[in-house]
Amino acid sequence: MRPLCRVHHVLRDEPGWTFTTDSETGVLTVTAPNGRSYTDEPTIAGFR
Repeated sequence: MRPLCRVHHVLRDEPGWTFTTDSETGVLTVTAPNGRSYTDEPTIAGFR
């Protein structure tokens, strides 16, 4: 699991929020209590 900022760390423990990381791609998916999902792809240090 990747480190989370304080806000996301707190959300992770709130009911209804789920944080999952694909073990093959490293893509993080956050699902809100309303069912909406957000994704974040990993970055490689030194590359953009």
